[in-house]
Amino acid sequence: MTSLRDEVLGRLAAYASCLPALVLALPNGPLADLAFATELTGTGWTALLLLPAAVLGAFLSRARATGLAVLLAYWAWTAYGATRGGTDTLEADRALMIVSIAGVCAIVGSGLNAAGRRALANGLVFVALVASLATLHLFHEHGDWAGPLRNSGETALVVLPGAVVGAWHAVRRAGWSRALGAAAFALGLVVLAAPPSLAALGCLALGAGLGAVHAVRAQRGDEVDGARGRAIDGARRRATPLLLGGAGALALALFVWFGFLRPTGVDGAPTMAEQSAGNASGLAVRWMVVPPALELAGDAPVFGVGAGQFVARFPEVRDPAEIERSTHGRRTGAESIVEHPHDDVLLAFVESGVVGGVLFAVFLALALVRAWRAIVATRAADDAADPDDALTRATLGAAVVATLGVSLVWYPLTFLAPAAALAFAAMGALLR
Repeated sequence: MTSLRDEVLGRLAAYASCLPALVLALPNGPLADLAFATELTGTGWTALLLLPAAVLGAFLSRARATGLAVLLAYWAWTAYGATRGGTDTLEADRALMIVSIAGVCAIVGSGLNAAGRRALANGLVFVALVASLATLHLFHEHGDWAGPLRNSGETALVVLPGAVVGAWHAVRRAGWSRALGAAAFALGLVVLAAPPSLAALGCLALGAGLGAVHAVRAQRGDEVDGARGRAIDGARRRATPLLLGGAGALALALFVWFGFLRPTGVDGAPTMAEQSAGNASGLAVRWMVVPPALELAGDAPVFGVGAGQFVARFPEVRDPAEIERSTHGRRTGAESIVEHPHDDVLLAFVESGVVGGVLFAVFLALALVRAWRAIVATRAADDAADPDDALTRATLGAAVVATLGVSLVWYPLTFLAPAAALAFAAMGALLR
């Protein structure tokens, strides 16, 4: 049985894990007025603001956390590889700090009890609310959707997990949790659709849709004493999959509209479908980054090119055709810089070699497996002892699946410290 001290400690540690993202998401936060180097500054601020969580984590109770040793082995391998040299020491420091942030947050998450996991879910919702409101405020002030992190893609990764949790809370919780969850989901839809951040919007649809899957599965074995109570509960349970499925369908509809069907308003301009998935689209350019990145990984297969060295080494193998497309035939006036390969696992293979890449891929696979098991678990299983915690685990699982969906195809978590702190805390909570 969890004592009051353990419950309070778990809640404090969970909220402390959300503190860096919360502070950086403020409209007048540390990154709001920066025009460049936001990733470097954001990493430093995240490491500093994470100190309370690291201290509190030392006092959390420990249990076996499957996969945590794999992440720590990846950290050790990456740190050793970084000692072998590199041309960009500042980027090396940034990359190592983010790996350390991920490890600390995963350790803290793995030490959370049921009360801590519930607090973490609520913290994700609150961060999404603050980041969404800050983005709307800054759009009103400056007319762009870069948000408080000064990049719409980075802001989307901070908003996404809380928006997913918000969709679940809006339907499955009550009181303030329901109200705040609905607000986080609604505002998240606006912030993700407006730029648009298509990958995040599609993964929000996925996260809400997984709520419908869980609701159907969770109906098995539900019992409520009394005919009236059973009837009320049954009606509510029958509506739950429809509501969460409807939330997912709404996000999916916005994804299709903004990504493929919306009129451009400019005569002769490429259609939205061509801009989203055509030869000159961002997706096509991202695919053109993959072969050179694999070539770079092959140049240093054991230890990789070194932590944070992708941006310095990629010009050696960059495809000239990709440069032409990403600069629209060099009409932008300056050659673009490829900071990362838009995929967390590929980035790990390039910078940490085969061993580091495999370790990181295994950790993410374990996190996804635990997330899926939490989502499809029924009350007839071992979750029956605490159905509320089972719901929290499933909610965090959906947030993890959605976030990793973006990080594996669009924007890597290991390049964005505040989003990494949120995601790895949630992954750690599922590993216990």
